[in-house]
Amino acid sequence: MESILGNTRRPDISFYRGGRIDITSSIARQLDIHNGDVIDIVKHEAEFYLYVRARHTDIIGKHEAQCFSTKRNSRNFRAHSSRLCAAILAQCHSEDKAQLPAGQIVDLQGFGTAISLITNNNLSR
Repeated sequence: MESILGNTRRPDISFYRGGRIDITSSIARQLDIHNGDVIDIVKHEAEFYLYVRARHTDIIGKHEAQCFSTKRNSRNFRAHSSRLCAAILAQCHSEDKAQLPAGQIVDLQGFGTAISLITNNNLSR
């Protein structure tokens, strides 16, 4: 016998070769992401952490990896950054996309609240 569904875990964040980053409402809620916030990823040893680099109230103009809701009144966000996507895709050994689950919230000194990305569990495979 064989399971039809297989892995039922859904991704929390997706990175695409073209630079698109899709963020679910779960991560947005935990990091308190709002329209116009800028995200970044910090690498510490073998771990990758997603955090809000700049809040929309503190910036002026357009920025790389700036988040915008996918629909009106939606808590799902989309950002664009070829550099962030290239780094994650290289880490996941993928050419097209990486759909990753998120780990726990941590407080990184110098960066603030962050959430770990589980890069060794690419759900798009």
